Amino acid sequence: MITIDYGHSSIDLYHNSRSSGTLLCFSKHTINEDPYKNIGEQDITTHVNFSALCLWGHKNGLAYCGFTTQQNFLLNLGFIEYIKQAAVAGQESQNHAKEIFLIETLIIEMGNKFKVLIQHKNIPNQQLKGLKQHASSMP
Repeated sequence: MITIDYGHSSIDLYHNSRSSGTLLCFSKHTINEDPYKNIGEQDITTHVNFSALCLWGHKNGLAYCGFTTQQNFLLNLGFIEYIKQAAVAGQESQNHAKEIFLIETLIIEMGNKFKVLIQHKNIPNQQLKGLKQHASSMP
């Protein structure tokens, strides 16, 4: 099972710097922390507790495989090579600049905000390519 979302381990999630929590509201490209503002017209979200996912996964028969940032995961899967290939192939494409921008955004800007947790059940634990380097210990 692969979980990709923004969040933290319990230690980071409940750190003193987050004493007001992680609740965020998004409306028309603006962020606020008031779920009672713009009722019905904003998205309300919070960060995932990856430690809790590991705990509940373990209680339900899932074994921990690995945890890392989305950036490390994508780089380990060879996205640098993909970008290079896309650059060569994209020289003929009008959307080349947009494609490269989206990939860079995925890796660089969002890459450290989003985390990747992989758990498995009834299969041998193997070193997955996406977790090969820079994988963290269990959150």
